[in-house]
Amino acid sequence: MADQVAGETDQMKRFSENVLGSLSAFPVPRTVVREPDPLCDGGMLECGALAAADNRSTAELHRFITHLTQGFAAYSTFVHRSAVAYVQADLAGRQRLLAGLAAQNGQGLPDSSPELERG
Repeated sequence: MADQVAGETDQMKRFSENVLGSLSAFPVPRTVVREPDPLCDGGMLECGALAAADNRSTAELHRFITHLTQGFAAYSTFVHRSAVAYVQADLAGRQRLLAGLAAQNGQGLPDSSPELERG
C-alpha cells in the first residue's frame, strides 16, 4: 500500500548480509585476473587481430565484473541502511507515543461525565 511502510527488517538485514557474503564467498576466478596479452610479432596473420580482440573482451569483462560487484555492494548497503532506518523510525515513534502518554499522567478520563452531575 502506498500509505504505509511494511519493511521486514530482519529479512532485509539477512538479505544484505547474504549479498555481501556472496561477494567474498565467490571471488573472481584467477583465470579472469590477467594483464592484456602483448600483440603478436609475426607468425599467424590473424594473431594480432585475435590478441587485440581478446584484450578488448578481457577489459570489458573486467569492467562488467567491477560494476557488478560494486552494484551488489551498493544495493546491500542500501537495503541494510533501509532496515536500520525502519527500526529507528519505529523506536522514535514508540518513544513519542510513550512520552505523550506520560505527559497526560493524571489527566485521564473523569470518573463521571460533568453532564451527569447534579448541579
